Amino acid sequence: MHAQGSLPPASWRLAAALLVTLGLALLAFAAVRSGTYYDDEIFTIRLLRLCPTPTELIACANSRDVHPPLGYLLDAALRGWLGSWAAVKLAKGLAMALAAGWLAWSAGRALPRPAFILLTALLALDGTLVMWTTSLRWYGWFVPLFTVCLAQVLWGRLSALGTLALLTGAGLLLFHVNYLAVIAMPLLGLGWWRRFGAGLSHRERGLALALVGAGLLACLPQAAVLARVHLHYHGPQTGSPVMALVQTGLTIFPGTALFPLAPLSLLASGTFAFAAKAAWRQRLRLPPGLLMMLALGSAVMIASGLGYRHRNSLFLHVTALPLVASVLAAIARPRWRAAAVAIVLAASLQGALNAARHVGTIKRSYNTPYPAMLDRIARWGKACPHYAVAHTDIVLAELLRGRAVQTGLGATGSVVLAPGDCLIVVSGSAAASWPEETARWRETIAAAPARGVAVVRFSPEPGAALVGRLTGHPVEDHAATLRLLRLTGPATIPEFGSTAPLLPPPPHPGQR
Repeated sequence: MHAQGSLPPASWRLAAALLVTLGLALLAFAAVRSGTYYDDEIFTIRLLRLCPTPTELIACANSRDVHPPLGYLLDAALRGWLGSWAAVKLAKGLAMALAAGWLAWSAGRALPRPAFILLTALLALDGTLVMWTTSLRWYGWFVPLFTVCLAQVLWGRLSALGTLALLTGAGLLLFHVNYLAVIAMPLLGLGWWRRFGAGLSHRERGLALALVGAGLLACLPQAAVLARVHLHYHGPQTGSPVMALVQTGLTIFPGTALFPLAPLSLLASGTFAFAAKAAWRQRLRLPPGLLMMLALGSAVMIASGLGYRHRNSLFLHVTALPLVASVLAAIARPRWRAAAVAIVLAASLQGALNAARHVGTIKRSYNTPYPAMLDRIARWGKACPHYAVAHTDIVLAELLRGRAVQTGLGATGSVVLAPGDCLIVVSGSAAASWPEETARWRETIAAAPARGVAVVRFSPEPGAALVGRLTGHPVEDHAATLRLLRLTGPATIPEFGSTAPLLPPPPHPGQR
């Protein structure tokens, strides 16, 4: 690697590790405290409610879901131990904080001081990691464990076989958390071979093959489920290579905690493009293992379409951060370097604040202020003899469960409202999995005899509305809009109970 200054001493590395861990821990606490859930998390909650025992949970995950069961089992166990979903989310965020701190500590063995200091700041302010890992989904387990493995493969002190044993055990866990291990683990394996392969004895190579073989054999039962069930449910898990390219690039840098069309995000992206071009001209030598993993991983995520889901590329985001720090720190002219670093850190700080406050991220349901919405619904409801809430928001359905009459998709009955009763209509959700059914349901609601009383809008998102128009999937320019209607005549509306909407239709062999 091109050296630009000496390596940081151990005291710096310790301070950096503590700073990163503390920074991400505080951000995780703030994010969990100020938020509730986003849409995908409700699938976890309802799956665990529907399948409460470990045996039932494994059977359900392996028959009606697209992910292997280990992440669900860990969430369920942690929920039973800690007592609340908020505590589970915070625990997973803290795991990410510790893993990122370990990455900072390890990177100090190879990165020169300027790049190391910048990496420390980027990690400590990484709102992208916070918004996704403080969640009830698989990436809350996958990314921290991958980060620990990455640090060990690149800069750890374990022996070659010790490192491979760690990778084998971690790979076994990761494969049962999410099938992206099929991409992530070979990348780590290539990094291991590049670092240790040339120095292995004949005996060590035999032991290495045995370790890898044992790990692959242990994955065979779940691999059979993957081939028989999960591969046949594509749904929205993949997209076109073009969309995968865009989403993967956004996730790698500048991250998803800052909306991509926000001025700071655009400025940070342009700044890094300028720095990367300058680094290319200077023939800057970057960590070759990291470059290889990032290039190959990005290519696979784009070609397969898996990068269409930006959180799928989170492990590449972690891989890229030491490279980003190295490129920015290597800008030759001091004033340009200072300006570039200031811009990128400003974008990182804004992303950290966005993740902590649940505003301005790429994920609409993460930004939706559900606590304020619930408060407004309760206040309006008190002024009505009876009321029902009409919406297609899966998070709101869970939060209102057992607290209010709800109408939406997946209706299992009907409710009669009398003149003077209220209907609170919620719109703004970006989810549009069933557009035809949603349109028919909205026509039913619009036909109810009622007059408008009040309208409240939450969280303007003009950028999301613009992207929706450009992609042909229009969304409203606010994360949520509440309309209070007073019935002027009797109306019968579809009602769904506490179990609907439940889960996507279970996949079956041959379904495409």
